[in-house]
Amino acid sequence: MATRHHLTTTYRFSAMKKGQNQMIEDWLLEGNTITSLEAWKMFGVSRLASIVHRLRRTYGAALVTDMIEVQPENTTIARYKLSI
Repeated sequence: MATRHHLTTTYRFSAMKKGQNQMIEDWLLEGNTITSLEAWKMFGVSRLASIVHRLRRTYGAALVTDMIEVQPENTTIARYKLSI
């Protein structure tokens, strides 16, 4: 039984991730930009860089990363956009 439950959980997790990938791709194709914090707030995505890595296989250099400075912390974060 434990093995069967594990397979069901894995399938659901994979299906959820596929949905998140598509949501991020659609968002970027609409001409929007996104940061990891925005991805978390809007789509519940906690690993945006992983999704971006997958999307680079499709869009290559058209998927642009801009590093932006955030105040007052003086830290930089990545903001992604599609330049198609």
